[in-house]
Amino acid sequence: MTNSSNQTTAAEAQSVLKSLEGIERIVFLLSRPPLWLNVIISLLVGVATISTAFSSNSSLWTFVAILSAIAVVLTGLFWGFRLRMWGMTPKSIPPTLAGKISSVGVGIVIALAMLGAKEFYADGIAWSPYIAGAINSIACSFLLHSYLPNEWIANENST
Repeated sequence: MTNSSNQTTAAEAQSVLKSLEGIERIVFLLSRPPLWLNVIISLLVGVATISTAFSSNSSLWTFVAILSAIAVVLTGLFWGFRLRMWGMTPKSIPPTLAGKISSVGVGIVIALAMLGAKEFYADGIAWSPYIAGAINSIACSFLLHSYLPNEWIANENST
């Protein structure tokens, strides 16, 4: 990679950058949840949204909301465990300010959709939980599939 005077040429640097971009793409594809897990998590988020809106006077819907929330957490833990087995360590809190702001923003949007659906349903708009569930499910699916996991790092201590 270096010539006799220990200087790196522009062509060599370009070659290294291209190989690093290829490695980054492979890491992105490996760290992204598979489609089946993406669908399961997205549907569970939609069910949690719908059942939260319906849970006003029904203990059955409250139970469904709790079960779906637990299932979302367990599937997230499953995916985190799977990534750790591959030598990747997902960070629970993004280290950058932009990552923290986007994470809080997504959480606020999902929570507002849940609370809005519950309030609209209480006011007599019966279709609002379904719309909010679809919005949260589609948003979750898009974020799981498209959001770059640039906050994740390779675990150097893995064997």
